[in-house]
Amino acid sequence: MLISISKPSIIIAPYYVIKTLKEWDLIVHNEKLLNEQIVITKTKNLCEERVIGINPYDISSKLFQKKLIAECGKDHKVEFAQIKIKEYKDNLPIVMYKSEAEKLSLQYLNLGLSIDFYVSLFKNATDVEIQTYENIRKFFKNII
Repeated sequence: MLISISKPSIIIAPYYVIKTLKEWDLIVHNEKLLNEQIVITKTKNLCEERVIGINPYDISSKLFQKKLIAECGKDHKVEFAQIKIKEYKDNLPIVMYKSEAEKLSLQYLNLGLSIDFYVSLFKNATDVEIQTYENIRKFFKNII
């Protein structure tokens, strides 16, 4: 989420991003919003798949690739198709978040992987940005 054009003031991101920002002393406050499960659609056996759709820019694909090696071994040959969830192809298993699969009414296999997402407020935020941050926190507390 981008509140200001000149600099980000609030972000929602996985923990590893927040951890780095904290180490760089850029954020003043953060709070866990939710835990999201990583799933794969259209398969019952991960090791039988030869082509799997992934979003290469999302941490879910990296975690999935490690899981694939752990489950199926280093010798398992699989091709990764770079896709956008919006361009979903019915015949291709895709790695995505559980909430995405449920929203699209897709059957899925839970991989036993999850990611914590946090909301963070950067230092030097304006009063409007602080209020927006608080509203985001309250919103997620009410839906969980």
